[in-house]
Amino acid sequence: MSESRPEDFTRLHEAFDIDDPVFAERFEEVLDHLVAKCPVAHSSVGPGYHAFNRYRDVRRAAQDWRTFSSADGWMLNPPEGNIHILPEDLDPPYHTEWRRVLNPFFTAGAVVALESAARSYAGELIDRFVGRGHCEYVADFAAQLPGIILFRHILPVPVADLPVLFKDIDTYSFGPMDERTPAFGRVYAYLQRFLEARAAEPPRGDLVDVILAGVDCNGAPCSWSTSRSMWSSAALPPPRTRCPAPSSRWPAIRRYAPPCAPIRRAWTRPSKKRCDFMRRSWRWAARSAKRWKWAAYPSNPATGWR
Repeated sequence: MSESRPEDFTRLHEAFDIDDPVFAERFEEVLDHLVAKCPVAHSSVGPGYHAFNRYRDVRRAAQDWRTFSSADGWMLNPPEGNIHILPEDLDPPYHTEWRRVLNPFFTAGAVVALESAARSYAGELIDRFVGRGHCEYVADFAAQLPGIILFRHILPVPVADLPVLFKDIDTYSFGPMDERTPAFGRVYAYLQRFLEARAAEPPRGDLVDVILAGVDCNGAPCSWSTSRSMWSSAALPPPRTRCPAPSSRWPAIRRYAPPCAPIRRAWTRPSKKRCDFMRRSWRWAARSAKRWKWAAYPSNPATGWR
C-alpha cells in the first residue's frame, strides 16, 4: 500500500468500517487520528452505527446500561442465526445475578489453583516445536493453551474428544472461509449433546452444573434455551479478527488478541434512527484518558456527543 498523508484518515469520520484494511496496515496512526480529530465516527455498514473514540465517552457509555444496552447483542451486524453470548448480552439485574453464580469459578484463588496445570500444558506445547527452533505463535501455542485449560479443568469434556474438538475449533477460527461454518456447526452440536448428557447425570459441583441449574429471571425458572446459550458462550471461543501475518509492525500477540475488537451497545433513547454504540478496547480509548477531568463530564451522558 502506498503511503498516504494522515489527513486521508478523515474519510473514516463519516464512512467508518471496522473491517477497513487501514486498521491492519496503519493501526497506530489511525488510532491517533481518530482520538485527536474524531470523538464520534459514523458508519453506514449494515443498519449503521456510531463509534466512540475517546476514553470518557467509552467509559461512561459502558457504565450506563440503561441508555446503552447490551441486551440486543454485542456483535456489530451479526449474521443471521447468530447465537446470543451470555452473560455479555444481558443487562442488570439479570446480568448481575448470573455474574454472582459464575464469579466463584474465576476468582484470583480459582485461577491460582490452575497455575501448575497451565504451566505444565504450556511446557508440553513448547516441547512440540522447541526442536525446530521456531514456531507460529498463534497456531502452535496461543490458540491452543486456553482451550486445553478450559476443557480439562473449567468446563471438563472427555479428554478423548479433545483432538477432534480442537481441530474443528481451529478450522472455524483460522481455516478457509467455506469450511468455517460447517466446523462451527460440528462444535456447536457436540457441545449441545454434551450438555444434554450432563443434565442426565448426577451433579459434580462444577461450572457445568451451575449453568444447568441456571438463574431465575423475575421469579420464573431459567429456561433451557438460556442455559444452552450460556453454555455455548462459555465453551465456544469467539471468531478471530482477520489480521495480517506477524511482522515488526503487527506482532503475533496482537494478531491473536487484536486491540480493536468491536463491542456493540444499543442506544435505548427515543430516536428517529437507530444508533448502535461500538466500543473498542480500553487500549484504544485510553489514548485520550489523560486529557479529561471526570468532574467536568456532563451529568447527561448524551450531552456533548454529536
